[in-house]
Amino acid sequence: MNTENELLLIPKYEKFIEYMLQVILKMPRTEKFNIGNEFKCIMYKMLENILYINKIEIPKRLYYLNLIDAEANMQRVMLRIMVKNKWIDEKKYKVSMEMLYCTSYSQIPIRDVSFWGIWSQGGICPFWEV
Repeated sequence: MNTENELLLIPKYEKFIEYMLQVILKMPRTEKFNIGNEFKCIMYKMLENILYINKIEIPKRLYYLNLIDAEANMQRVMLRIMVKNKWIDEKKYKVSMEMLYCTSYSQIPIRDVSFWGIWSQGGICPFWEV
């Protein structure tokens, strides 16, 4: 696969995973192994769907884009739970939500979905760059 067709989402989401793994390691022990494990499972499943989306035909991508969006929404819910229970601080919450915002299918214009796939043009993420 040449780099022109590689989704920009892949390295962005990899950075998000690296950041969140460090956040999870600093959580209280019981929560690190409960909500932390669930959060990691969702992150890895989402990464798998992101990697898969570049390999399938364009008409079949919408199903996986919806899965990615649902997984991103689940991560947002878990982050809100973490900050509400003070397992993470407000700064980590804001940074992680901004990073996760850039991975959301719902933030991408429809015209980008229909051609080479979303995020191949850089999407509309204003918060952070690769």
